[in-house]
Amino acid sequence: HRNTRELARDLAAWRADGEPIFSLGRYDYDLPFYARLREPMVVAEDWSDPEILTHDNWRKELAETRDFAPGGRAPLLIDEKTLPAALCAHPVNWVIAASRDAPATPWLKDLPSVSTRRGVSLWRITPVMVGCPR
Repeated sequence: HRNTRELARDLAAWRADGEPIFSLGRYDYDLPFYARLREPMVVAEDWSDPEILTHDNWRKELAETRDFAPGGRAPLLIDEKTLPAALCAHPVNWVIAASRDAPATPWLKDLPSVSTRRGVSLWRITPVMVGCPR
């Protein structure tokens, strides 16, 4: 797994406190540390996929947090299909995804990233960029 120190420093330099961070299809354990985050990131993935619990990796580790959450709902884990709508709730959002995954994400592929380091990209996204109703 690649180190995201450089990308985290970019995020820390440009992001204002309170602007949410969404990690799409990945979770980089070192990023919150290097970016000096005070609030947790939201992780967007297909959490309904039963395969997640069959592999010992970050996906399984995060999915298992639902076992300890009230009602089995972990608000920091959202379905990747709902990510565009979640970006409508805040004036500025940050999205982190593998650069190679952006073309597979229709709403993200045409948006310019603000930084790409070691195969991971960072986007600054406002609601108008993803077609949120005004």
